[in-house]
Amino acid sequence: MLLKASLVRRLLLHTTPLVCLPASLHAGVNIAPLTGFGGNDGWLAPLENGYAYLTTGNTERGMAYHKNSDLIILVSRSSGNSVRMIDALSGEAVGELPNPGGYSGGTFALNMCGVGDDGAIYAANLQGNVGTNSFKVYRWASAAATEPVVFFNGNLSALSPALPVNSRIGDTFDVTGAGADTRLVTGFGATSPGYVVLTTRAGVAPEQEFIGDALSAVTAFTGANAPASGDFRLGITFMAAASEVWGRQTSGSGRRTTYAGAAGTALGAIPVVTGSQAAMDFALVGGVPLLAVLNMASSVVSLYDVTVPSAPSLVASRTNTSGTLTANGNGVGSIKWGKTTPGVPNTTATLYAMATNQGLQAFTVTVTPEITPAVISAPPVSRSVYERGVAAFSVSATGSPPLTYQWKKGGTNIAGATSATLTVRPVMTDSAGDYTCVVNNAFNTPAESAAATLTVVPSMNTTALTECWQLPVGSRPWLTEGDTQRGVGYNPVNGHVYVATRTPSVSVQVINAADGSDAGALNMTDVPTQTGTAQFPLNMLAVAGDGAIYACNLSNIATGGDFRIWQWPDDHAATVPAKIYEGTAAGMRTGDSFAARGAGPLTEFIAGTTGTGFVLFKNDGNGFYLPYFVNVSGATAEAFQLGIGFGAGNTVWGKDAGRNVVLASYDLDPVSGLPVGTGTLLATFAPPPTGGGAIAVDTVNSCLAHIHSADSDNVSLYRLPGLPLADPPPASLELLDQEFFQTDNVNANGTGQAVISGNKLFALNTNNGLACYTIAKPLPPALAPVIRDVTQSAGNVSFKLRGTVGKTYVIEKSTQLTPLPTWSADGTVTQNAVDETVTRLIPAGTPRLYFRAREQTPAP
Repeated sequence: MLLKASLVRRLLLHTTPLVCLPASLHAGVNIAPLTGFGGNDGWLAPLENGYAYLTTGNTERGMAYHKNSDLIILVSRSSGNSVRMIDALSGEAVGELPNPGGYSGGTFALNMCGVGDDGAIYAANLQGNVGTNSFKVYRWASAAATEPVVFFNGNLSALSPALPVNSRIGDTFDVTGAGADTRLVTGFGATSPGYVVLTTRAGVAPEQEFIGDALSAVTAFTGANAPASGDFRLGITFMAAASEVWGRQTSGSGRRTTYAGAAGTALGAIPVVTGSQAAMDFALVGGVPLLAVLNMASSVVSLYDVTVPSAPSLVASRTNTSGTLTANGNGVGSIKWGKTTPGVPNTTATLYAMATNQGLQAFTVTVTPEITPAVISAPPVSRSVYERGVAAFSVSATGSPPLTYQWKKGGTNIAGATSATLTVRPVMTDSAGDYTCVVNNAFNTPAESAAATLTVVPSMNTTALTECWQLPVGSRPWLTEGDTQRGVGYNPVNGHVYVATRTPSVSVQVINAADGSDAGALNMTDVPTQTGTAQFPLNMLAVAGDGAIYACNLSNIATGGDFRIWQWPDDHAATVPAKIYEGTAAGMRTGDSFAARGAGPLTEFIAGTTGTGFVLFKNDGNGFYLPYFVNVSGATAEAFQLGIGFGAGNTVWGKDAGRNVVLASYDLDPVSGLPVGTGTLLATFAPPPTGGGAIAVDTVNSCLAHIHSADSDNVSLYRLPGLPLADPPPASLELLDQEFFQTDNVNANGTGQAVISGNKLFALNTNNGLACYTIAKPLPPALAPVIRDVTQSAGNVSFKLRGTVGKTYVIEKSTQLTPLPTWSADGTVTQNAVDETVTRLIPAGTPRLYFRAREQTPAP
């Protein structure tokens, strides 16, 4: 028999070798006594300090941990049945869970216990014959409950498949989950294989919600190494998934299984669990899946890394006990994980083990992840970015956390650049260069990425556009990344701006154009908030000259969704929208772009499609609209899909991501004045750059805005050519100015919407927010480059180049004009003034030399 007094225990430490395996068999896992518990040695021996509910009389088998109050729950049959509470840090007795009605039934009225994730406490009896007697489980809602309810009290012989009438149950017990998702498991004795799973009763009145049902008796298993009778009698645990149960008795191997209802599947053995190792419990500690197993004879606790379940590895083992231990003849007891405390780099957890007759042990388990060096898995990518734009670089690396980052430019550290991303804002001329990132961790072998080159492209910077305000993503709950804002409109009547969003729900938000402040939201009565068969229930916006607001969905006719247009006469909160069109429109995807002009019954709409044209909507005279598909001869598919705008008269401008700007006209019936369905491609203009499709057309000030949504997200303003077009028309539009968004988030679809009204431009760039600009009027005309005042001195020729300030011109030369000149580039000149002096060398022996200048097209 074990001597009980702490003094005697200390004497034994001097005369008896400590039964303890190495503190750690794995560099990353260490197990040690919990300091302060049981007199600072991590062991509360039987009857230590007079504690009468931890004895050597086979009276304690069930133990669990209560994380909500940091208590150990202990079932004892010493001096009567009771459920005791022990301070998990010191081992001091705290009290007893009350049960005014007492305990009854079973071979032992109380035997094992467990705690749910919500802090509910369960205690079960031991039943030697489930065919004739009830298995019983009590439930306390918390450690402060005044009495328990009987969670389960039933005869299990009727379960399917049927159990032998002499089946023993209740030697093992585990709990997982919380509330209605709580599950309890208990294993059978030597007469039956498997276990019973209990769960809360579904669909019952509130007063019965904490009554349990026998979910299944899992006794039949498919697969190799199926469990034998009693294989879950002395050890059982839920794994990470509640549908996976491991267990063992003190002979044979441990068993790994899953279950679905009454059907079990054998996953194989736990080959390293042998001998008297039986009680077990699972936890994920510091990312390492650890199975704790208790040797019922020696009180040695072993920890196994079960990352590979079929081949667990022993990572730590020890016992805090000393001296001669009283035998545990029945091989019973419990082991339970306690509190887990995450940390860097170590994660700690408490662990409690109780082999019957041998006291209660408390451990601290420390998991230190194995440190692997930092390795660059994805280096930053080179990019070309407009001056005044935004350049973002990112690096990805693997290795043991935490990883540290340090960005460099040209080999020199950039102050404060210590995250996985680097944002250069604004990009200036001296921002050009090579950028690398050094990644390191505790392994202390730095890894440096390959260099990413930032090339700075000159941007157009004039006073044509001036930013008024900008709302970046995240500045409003409804303005986010995730491709959920594409449509914007402006109301010239009341100065309100509208944004269509699908985050956090489908709505049209109202803001003040003067400063971007919130002004409410439109009434969404009868506007679908679910996608249904349409691609998006709400997508683009337009506002007529009379202040009426219009919104359309994005319809993919291929999936059966009609195209719809709604109208709000005003933006008062009580104004309910009316659906003014619903139909198949062009019979193809429609609504990625949308624009309006006119007022009242003369209001017209155009919507882009995936075809070679667009849909024009006209009032039928009754407040509803009819669609007219205009097929533009010579246009490519999707030419108007992402950007569309009314031009002068019966002309329409269009753009799609990856395509140029196009101008088309449509024909009208001379009698009815309605579109006849045919259109003509008038011109195709080279860049604006291919990234992004949204455009806005201003026929009053003869300009076009384009949202460039690739690198250096910006709004570019172009001059419209006069109508009728010259023959041949200009190859490109004249760039007037560029203004940049605060972010450069990916807008893979090139979506968004722009609108010009009066002297204001509003631009919504999907995933990058909303910006407002003032357009200067009148727009200054561009000067065509002119060469004049030519002089020659020695071997040089000098001349004055007159052009537009801020533009760059390519100087070209030729030695002949007839029969045909052969022009070759001879450098560039950037106009810092209206007249720039240019000097060029005349090669020896050249009788004549001709020069000309042309505007340099900005790179994308």
